[in-house]
Amino acid sequence: MKKEEQLLKNIKAQAQVYLLDASEFFPFGAGIDSQGNIQPFSAYLEHDNDRPDSLLLIDLLTKSIKKSLLNGDYIIAAIGIDITIKKDGQTYDGLEVHFFESDKMYKMHFKYSIKPNYVEFCEYT
Repeated sequence: MKKEEQLLKNIKAQAQVYLLDASEFFPFGAGIDSQGNIQPFSAYLEHDNDRPDSLLLIDLLTKSIKKSLLNGDYIIAAIGIDITIKKDGQTYDGLEVHFFESDKMYKMHFKYSIKPNYVEFCEYT
């Protein structure tokens, strides 16, 4: 399995845990080190608000990932973001995944549907 596929599988699995528990999630991430180990991570803001701004969390995660890639801590990393997709007057729940490698950054999008015991993800282009 390619590193990107391993990371995507991990991001979807963690998103599923959050969605089954709370029907939403804050941005989070994971990286793969040079030995192939997956390391989950998140951002923490110290303040009284239990609902921090997602854009701020994404910015903190992105800066941390870029630094970790430069330092050689990860060979690839990703952030999972809970989004709303709007198309043709319809609204869908979605997962946006930002992938980071030393020389590129790219995104993938998935619609999701929460079922009683799992979350169904469908790639969205």
